[in-house]
Amino acid sequence: MMSARRRRRTGILVMLCAVSLMVTAVGTTTAGAVRPHNASTNYSCMDKFIGRQTFPIAVTGNTPTSIEVPKAQVSMSDVQAAITIPAAALDKPIRKGATTLTATVDVLDINASDARVKTMNVTNTPVTVGPITLVTGQPVIFVVPPNPTRTGIWGAKTTGTMMFTTGKVTIVLDFGALGATTAQCKPKPTAVISTTTVT
Repeated sequence: MMSARRRRRTGILVMLCAVSLMVTAVGTTTAGAVRPHNASTNYSCMDKFIGRQTFPIAVTGNTPTSIEVPKAQVSMSDVQAAITIPAAALDKPIRKGATTLTATVDVLDINASDARVKTMNVTNTPVTVGPITLVTGQPVIFVVPPNPTRTGIWGAKTTGTMMFTTGKVTIVLDFGALGATTAQCKPKPTAVISTTTVT
């Protein structure tokens, strides 16, 4: 027979397990929550000073895990991109005499599937960084916008899953006395930033 002490200990363990399961169930509830993502991918960029180069870009953004129809509208919060211009791209203008770089991001697009308006430019106004002193053999890394921002609103067309992905990026690269040029960049491959279920 089980002793009274052992029965009490067993009862306590059962209660703790039940509480643990309740906490787990609450923790997995997603309605109204946000699902943060950091989508890192390579962008194929081209301009007259650097030629065709690969820029690693990481885009962060949060969207609701799920929304309900009608009037299913989604905005993305905490949007920010970390852009890396590799040393191999910068060494070319440096060899031609460039000593500084001022970068202006005109376009930072985020695309959405199952949306009435598919593309949003996060930089409603251009974001400028620099001038940055250039050093041979060293990349330049900068973040735009300087503070996380909110973009949207995307209106869902039907029930299903809205998928938010990396879009094109346009950066004006001003190398001072050497001149300025525009780098047109496309994600290769496209990366998923976030998803939202429309019910």
